[in-house]
Amino acid sequence: MRLQCANIFGYGQPVFTAEELKQVRLACGIRRADHFTSMAVASVKSPRANLPPLAQETALITASAFGPVNTIFQMLDDILDFPEEQLRPACFSHSVHNAAASYLGVALNIRGPVFALTGLEDAFFEALDLAKTLLDGALAPAVLLVCIDEDSLLTPHLPAASPIFPRPPREGVVSLLLDNHADGLQLHLDRTAASAPRLFPFGMTAEFADALNSPPKELTLHPAS
Repeated sequence: MRLQCANIFGYGQPVFTAEELKQVRLACGIRRADHFTSMAVASVKSPRANLPPLAQETALITASAFGPVNTIFQMLDDILDFPEEQLRPACFSHSVHNAAASYLGVALNIRGPVFALTGLEDAFFEALDLAKTLLDGALAPAVLLVCIDEDSLLTPHLPAASPIFPRPPREGVVSLLLDNHADGLQLHLDRTAASAPRLFPFGMTAEFADALNSPPKELTLHPAS
């Protein structure tokens, strides 16, 4: 499996400002999109994103540790505060974990297989493993992997809740274009845990991000510790 393009926002490049997200919403016609979904779309459609044209058959994977957690909290608050018939449909639809994948598919006009993964342990590594399966099985000519996690009321309390978060994790979004072409950075997956801690909640390590600054010919990726 080879990496053709990588965009990392929140490490090296800052995450998106409110104005950047507003411009992406306007450009893509996604006025109602929440912060989580807007970051996902901005990672491939903002002026700072570096993504070549995609074949329509490109597969899409979104991955997150917590999903659109702020919208989920809003939905739960509404359930407690209002009768069922007064719940906001837009809030409910954006609280679904595959909403971001739907927006991405429409914004990029791709129609390949679509998966939305959420997992606390290491969603990033599991998504890479799924991408490799899709490519090795010739189920898609390329895979776009978009990983997102946002700051929330939960973020400051994560170190007390789980040992995998020694400090409050940062908000960030990553988009990777993967295929099996002869060129590009060769990626190998090894399920032995890495010594480096996770950079974002979804599990990507700083080791991987730093390697992209001067990429070697081959790189072995491990699950985050």
